[in-house]
Amino acid sequence: MVDYNEEYFFLKLSSSLKYKNPNFDLWRNLHTSGPSEIPESPIDLHVKPPIAGHSIGDYDSFNGGFDYVFSERVKNVIERLNPVNTQFLATNIHKGKKIYDGYFILHCYHRISCMDKKNSFWTKSNISKPEKEVLSIDKLVLDDSEIKNLPVSERLIFKVKECTLYILFHKSIVDEIKKLPRAKGLSFVAVKDWIEK
Repeated sequence: MVDYNEEYFFLKLSSSLKYKNPNFDLWRNLHTSGPSEIPESPIDLHVKPPIAGHSIGDYDSFNGGFDYVFSERVKNVIERLNPVNTQFLATNIHKGKKIYDGYFILHCYHRISCMDKKNSFWTKSNISKPEKEVLSIDKLVLDDSEIKNLPVSERLIFKVKECTLYILFHKSIVDEIKKLPRAKGLSFVAVKDWIEK
């Protein structure tokens, strides 16, 4: 029997940079339920303030850690596995006078209902709609009733439908990323071991 709490992972930021808030349209597009229009030129993200000695690795995040930025080589690994309803938006990271190109913002608009609300620890929102009642999750326990009916190819990367701030990565994606030599800034935690701090 498959334990989905061991098969799925959160991506944790090893060391964090803070960014000036990207424009509202970008943030809104990343949290829609459909594909985003691909901008003609890369999206600019500005580190705030520049941190001496901190280099940009293969993964970074903005918006409190809920929006992901990957290096091109990580993007290529993910794209090879062809996760559904996932796209990448090119970005340039500005750190002081230095510009890092070859980075991509992950936009996942694949949502699966998977939260066992009875056994998870979570904070209730003040919104009365049932689909928006989860404000944040401190400890996730997966309900596999919907997951198990989908082939793995259709659930490689997805957002937790009950609270779409959270993205889960299937073990097969994680294993391929871990094969990259000298990968920097990536830390995966199985759902069963993850606690929000």
